[in-house]
Amino acid sequence: MEDLIKKLDMFNPINSSSGAAASQPNQEFLDEISDKIDRTNELMDGLSKLRDDNKDILANVEKTCEPLTEVGEREVTLSPEIEGILDVLNGVSSDLSAAEAEAIPKQADIAKLQKEIKALIGQEVEGRLKEGEATLTAVDHDLIDCNEQQNGGRKKLKHLREQIEKAQKNQGRRDPQLLEKLNEIQAETNPLDDIIGELDTKLNDQKRKKAEAKKQIEDMMKGVSKFKPSQLDGMLASLEELKDKNCWISEKLQGADGKLDQKLQELEDLVANCDTKQELLQ
Repeated sequence: MEDLIKKLDMFNPINSSSGAAASQPNQEFLDEISDKIDRTNELMDGLSKLRDDNKDILANVEKTCEPLTEVGEREVTLSPEIEGILDVLNGVSSDLSAAEAEAIPKQADIAKLQKEIKALIGQEVEGRLKEGEATLTAVDHDLIDCNEQQNGGRKKLKHLREQIEKAQKNQGRRDPQLLEKLNEIQAETNPLDDIIGELDTKLNDQKRKKAEAKKQIEDMMKGVSKFKPSQLDGMLASLEELKDKNCWISEKLQGADGKLDQKLQELEDLVANCDTKQELLQ
């Protein structure tokens, strides 16, 4: 019972040492755990009182029976005294019967409470693991989206550079000012290439952490009792960090994609203006 109480205390948010990383339980769980703690304390108080009462009964028996140790050393002329001892012992027997009668339903209450606590903890652990699985699935989908964004960005960057080179060889040879502008746009593609390359490293790191989180969840599902609530909370917090980092990577890729679109449009406008000028001069 005491081991189960310690485990219940570990799941009590008030006693949680996980801090800000702790998962926020729903109100129903808080109500349930508060009820179990109150009932546990009430039962423990009752059992403690029974133990104290039994100690008092034992002390009374020992004190009452002290004169009997002297019976073998003197004449047995203490019938009233012995009869008094018997009366006390009969009373003690009644007290013990009453204590036993009081203890039996408490044992049943303890067994019932133990079952309820195990079920409550099991439900809470199962809920947290399902939450972890759901977040892991979301992280996985986010990584797929980021990979698609990254591949799309690389293709768009390649297309932009090809179009710049084409314009440099054609319109740029006839228009020095246009060539200068084309060279500027070409130089501006380098930082975008760096961003996409840097995010490639971060995405690989995200994939590694996702694989580690997946294995951790699988291990927890195989042996739930081996893990503390703080470890469950830590796992959930790590998954949330992964999800947030994926969002940050996605925003960076979207930003790079937007700049590529801007440069493509700028290139298209420059080439179109140059062609228009050439047509007017002819």
